Amino acid sequence: MMRKTMKSISVDPFLELIDPFKKQVQKTFFAKGIILGLICFMLLLALVGLIFTVDAVVAISLASIMLLVFLFYVTRLYLKESLFQKALEVKNKIEEKAKKESMEADERAELFSRLALATHYLPVNLVHTSFFPKFFEKFLNRVLTFITWTPLHTLGEVFFLASGDEHIQQIKKDPTNLPLHAHLANLYVMLSHHYLEPIKAKPFLPWPGIFLTSSARATLELKAEISSKNALEELNILQAFAPDELWVHDQLAISYKELKMPEKEIEECEAILRLCPDDHQACLRLGILYFSQGKNAKGLELYEQLRQVQPLLAEELIEHYGAYQPSLKGIY
Repeated sequence: MMRKTMKSISVDPFLELIDPFKKQVQKTFFAKGIILGLICFMLLLALVGLIFTVDAVVAISLASIMLLVFLFYVTRLYLKESLFQKALEVKNKIEEKAKKESMEADERAELFSRLALATHYLPVNLVHTSFFPKFFEKFLNRVLTFITWTPLHTLGEVFFLASGDEHIQQIKKDPTNLPLHAHLANLYVMLSHHYLEPIKAKPFLPWPGIFLTSSARATLELKAEISSKNALEELNILQAFAPDELWVHDQLAISYKELKMPEKEIEECEAILRLCPDDHQACLRLGILYFSQGKNAKGLELYEQLRQVQPLLAEELIEHYGAYQPSLKGIY
């Protein structure tokens, strides 16, 4: 029996509901910016005092810096909590609006997923004003992203988790709906990437991962690990209930690729090829995986198969020969 699949949902009617959060982020930006600016001014004043040996100026400047640093962290903690509450309020308002418009659970799940992804581009609109020169606006946006990455990242997390809740409520009503489990698995994969993004990113591009504290880094890594385990559990459900469904193996292969589990991805691609031996694109995909994992003999077997029926695909495949390069570090 055919099951209903997720629909493509437009987030545009709901973006205005994020405005209160955007305004709160702007306040955070300017509050932190003013304090940081005062700290820089006091550092300059202290330097001037040192140069001209004015002890009183140096003492007042250093005392002011200590006070401003304390004020910065107190303000940061307060604003972080208030922004989290504002994010939850925004989520609830979006949920209410979606229900008023008779959106079903699958549509709400898709809506929150799209909004979560949209938060990555939120800083672009936060300082957009007509009187700023473009180069200055770009600079301000970069600084804004650096200062406010935590609340923006939190807003994305709130939306991802809201989407997950909608999926889970659906699954409780229809436990064996495999497309639902597939969508939930993909959601957990995206959430795992969301947690790891600040850790892997270079400073200012766009998340300042290098400035994470060890505790914050450990928390993000733990959340990412839990999300990955949840994704794998959903994938196991798919495999258990539909071992011979082609789309299930394709979905599993995609998810394993996202989770960087090449051996599992190879297993799923092999299953696809068993179910559909004439799928030349699957043959190419599997051959590339073989070469990337050092299974050159198997890769060459697929190359020979493709060379007989699809010479162009065979040429594309052989370009990946030698792709496996194990690390030799520490051998010598």
